[in-house]
Amino acid sequence: MKRIFLIICFLATLIVAIIQGIGLVLPDKVSVEYFKESGFKNVMRTLGVIAAEPHPAASTRQALVRDYLINEMNDMGYSVTEQTFHYTADDLASRQKKIYPGLNGQQHRAFDKQFVRINTGNFAKQVEDQSELTGTNLIAKLEVPSPKGTLLFVSHYDSVRTAPGASDNGMVVASVLQLMRDLAERTDIKNNIIFLFSDAEELGLLGASHFVKNINEIATQSIDVVFNFDARGNNGVPLLFETSAKNLALVSEWNRNAYKPVAFSFSPIVYQMLQNNTGFSVFLAKGFTGMNFATILGYEHYHRMSDTVENLNLGTLWRYQRTIRDLGVHFAVKDQINLSKESVDAVYFPVPYIGLIITSVFSAFVAGILTFLLSISLAIKNIGFSSSPRIVSNIQSILRIFAGLFSLIVALVVPTASYLVTLPVLLFLLMDLMLREFNKFSVALILLIICTYITSILYVPIIYLVSIGLNAPIVGGVLAILPMLILGFGIANFWKRAT
Repeated sequence: MKRIFLIICFLATLIVAIIQGIGLVLPDKVSVEYFKESGFKNVMRTLGVIAAEPHPAASTRQALVRDYLINEMNDMGYSVTEQTFHYTADDLASRQKKIYPGLNGQQHRAFDKQFVRINTGNFAKQVEDQSELTGTNLIAKLEVPSPKGTLLFVSHYDSVRTAPGASDNGMVVASVLQLMRDLAERTDIKNNIIFLFSDAEELGLLGASHFVKNINEIATQSIDVVFNFDARGNNGVPLLFETSAKNLALVSEWNRNAYKPVAFSFSPIVYQMLQNNTGFSVFLAKGFTGMNFATILGYEHYHRMSDTVENLNLGTLWRYQRTIRDLGVHFAVKDQINLSKESVDAVYFPVPYIGLIITSVFSAFVAGILTFLLSISLAIKNIGFSSSPRIVSNIQSILRIFAGLFSLIVALVVPTASYLVTLPVLLFLLMDLMLREFNKFSVALILLIICTYITSILYVPIIYLVSIGLNAPIVGGVLAILPMLILGFGIANFWKRAT
C-alpha cells in the first residue's frame, strides 16, 4: 500500500511541476478586457504600421517608419533628435572579418547564413548603387528638475529584409512608445530618461555603436542603467537573459515590482554560445550597468516573412508591454538608481507564484561546500552502518560522494548555474539523512515531494526553452539526463528505506 501511495504522490507532483514549469515561460491567457485598454490599442495601432512590411536599414520603407515614429513622439510632446551615421558595404564586410575568427563551427554557419540573407536582393542592389548608406537613430529625452539619475531605454526599429519584424522588433518599439505616453502624463518622475530607437541593428549593431561613440553629446550626466529590449521569436515571455556584472542589487530591485519575472542567472553562458548579439552588447562592452530582455519562443518565425502581426502571440505582446511599462515606471520614479556600487554577482531563478529566488554567488559557494560535506558524512555512515551487501553499500557511498563533489565543483567553477545541481542534490541528501536518523515515512515522503517538485521546477522551463525556443531538442534531452539521475537515485533510496 505504501508503494502505491508513493507512486501516486510522485507522479502527481511531477505532473504538477511540469505544467507549472512550462507555464513559467509561456504567456498568460489574457482576458479580452485587457485588449480593450487604450494603451494596448495604441500598441496594436503602432505595430500595424511598423510591421506592415519589411523595413531594413536604408530602405524606403524604413524612412516611412521613421517619420511615423517621429510624429508619434512629437504628438506626445517629445523633441526628437535624428542622429545620422554612415556606413558602406565594406563596413559590413569588415564586421564579418572581425567577428568570424572568434566563432565556432556552428556559429560560422549561422553567421554566414545571416550575412548572405542581409546582402541579397534589393538591399544588395542598394549597396551596389550607393557608395555610402545612411542610418538614423531616433533619440528622445524626458528631463526633470534636479534629477536623481539617468535611465536609457534602447530598442532597434529596423528589421531584416526578409521579415516584417512584428516581433523583432516591432512589438518592442510599440511598447516603448506606449511607455513614453504613460510617462509623459506623470508628475512624480525623479530621473532623466533617454529613449534610443537605434537603426541598422540587424546589420551589426551599427546604430547602438554610433550612439555610444557620441554619448557625451546626448547625455548631460552619466547613465546609471541601460535597459535593452529585443526579440528572437514571436512567442513566450520576455526573459531577462543578460545583465551587467555585480547584478544582485539591480535584479533584486527589478524583482520587487515585476509581474511574473522570468530570469535564469546562467543564461549568459548559453547566450555566449549563440551567434546573436543585441544592442546591449555595445553598452556592456563599455562597462554600463544594465539589463537585456528578449523573447525566444517562436524561433521558426525569426527573421522570416512569417514574423507578422497575425502570427504574433497577443499574450506575448501584452506581457512584453506590461514588462516594459512596469519596469519603466518603477525606475523612473525611484529615488536611488545607482545600484552597481558595492553589489555582487547574483544567482537567481524563477518559481511559480513567488517570482525570482535571488541570492549571492557566495551563498552558492557555501551551498556547494555544505553539500559536499553532507555527502561525505552520509557516505561514511552508509559504509559503517548499512545493512546492504558491502558492494551495494560501497556503490551507494561512491555515488553520494560523487554527487557532493560534482556539486562543489560546479559551485566553484560556474556558481551562477550551480543551483541546478547543488539545490536538488542537497535536498535529496537531507531526505536521506531524515530516513537514516528518524526513519519517518511521512516526513521523508513530504521531503520527497518537495525535492521532486523543486528539481522539476528548476529544470523543466530550461529544457523546454532549449528544446523549443533554441530548437535544440538533442541538447534539451542531454540536459534532462541530470535531473533524471538525481530523481532516480533519490527515489530508489527512498523506496528501499521507506517501504
